[in-house]
Amino acid sequence: MRYAVIQGSDLCIVSRIRAEAEREREFFTSGRSAAQVVEIGESPEDLCSLLRELARQGLLGATRRNLENELSKDLAGKPL
Repeated sequence: MRYAVIQGSDLCIVSRIRAEAEREREFFTSGRSAAQVVEIGESPEDLCSLLRELARQGLLGATRRNLENELSKDLAGKPL
């Protein structure tokens, strides 16, 4: 399982360790707007699902670019 920290329309980090994601959420929340931790599965499709959900909610901005970067890392070297 992976965990994304999202603040507004920005994807702050993606981590495989929930405790790390929670720590980063606290960092991004301090002095700023609230951030949230969202669970993401291991497959590239899970990242796509998160992207679709954020798009549905109108939250894209840097989140889309960051998720596309994560997705391209997942797909590197894999046949389509």
